[in-house]
Amino acid sequence: MIGSRFKEVRKNLGYSQKEFAKLLGIGLTTLKDYEREKFTPKTEAVLKLITLFNINPNWLLTGQGEMFLNESSQKNIGVNYGGIQIGNIIGEQIKAKQEIKYTSDTQVNEELKEINQILQEIKAKNPQAYKKVIHKLKQEAKAMKELLDLV
Repeated sequence: MIGSRFKEVRKNLGYSQKEFAKLLGIGLTTLKDYEREKFTPKTEAVLKLITLFNINPNWLLTGQGEMFLNESSQKNIGVNYGGIQIGNIIGEQIKAKQEIKYTSDTQVNEELKEINQILQEIKAKNPQAYKKVIHKLKQEAKAMKELLDLV
């Protein structure tokens, strides 16, 4: 079953349950329940396991094939789990990771300077609006980080 394969991956990679749960963004008790087959892992945990550790979705869901994928086979896998075509998600995540790699530190710094200039203008004109914008930016940044952590 899937939960026992979570355990197999964890042991193969040499992680404690506590370390592994943290990497997957789930609680220790949740991981223990998955590994004991008490509960079926949520789709988010399955996707994170697959993408973080290059796990073969077919092996994870059926026990068939190799535990780990090589880069070229990731794009060709098409396994349906919980109504989500995992192969398509993996392909999109690989593409997104590659695009992120091409963004240089210089570009990021230039964009941050531009954002800072805009924020300073807002702050000078309307401090209350500035506080609202900062709050919203923080929310958006946290949401994006959580999304990227799933990748």
